[in-house]
Amino acid sequence: MSHEWDPDRHDYGDTTDAYHWMAQADEAERQAELALERAERLSEHRPVRPDPKPQRRVTRRAASDPEASRAWREAVLDRDQGCCYHSNPAICSGGFESHHVVYAKRLREYHPAALWNPLSGMGLCGFAHAAHHDGTSFRIPQSAIPASVTAYLIGLGYRRFLDQYYDIGWLA
Repeated sequence: MSHEWDPDRHDYGDTTDAYHWMAQADEAERQAELALERAERLSEHRPVRPDPKPQRRVTRRAASDPEASRAWREAVLDRDQGCCYHSNPAICSGGFESHHVVYAKRLREYHPAALWNPLSGMGLCGFAHAAHHDGTSFRIPQSAIPASVTAYLIGLGYRRFLDQYYDIGWLA
């Protein structure tokens, strides 16, 4: 008589297999109960303490020299006398701000001496500054950057950066 597999008749093994599976299930249940008891005992002896107060995170901006930043801002705004983008001051809104033409992070990393040099910045109104950093469709044209600033930054090797982040007038 051949034993062919019959989907209606399942073979769960003999009695020895059943006892083996039952013993394994009982052992797993016992281990889980022991682990739970161990965790409860540990929590009784170790009160939950709140985490210590985290240290205040010092950002690069907070670590930078505020006096140098203020002096740089004033020098840039004195040189440019307002917004370099708008030719008519009546169009400007949001006050006047100084703008690092090359990211301050990049200058700090590769040319730290240029970070607070007035030739690394330009004056913008608050509207143009926010629109430029918004990154949507508005880009300041390279022709709006003062010639001395452009020459200084090209001398530091930022020609490709200027082409990437500022409009080139003859392509527009």
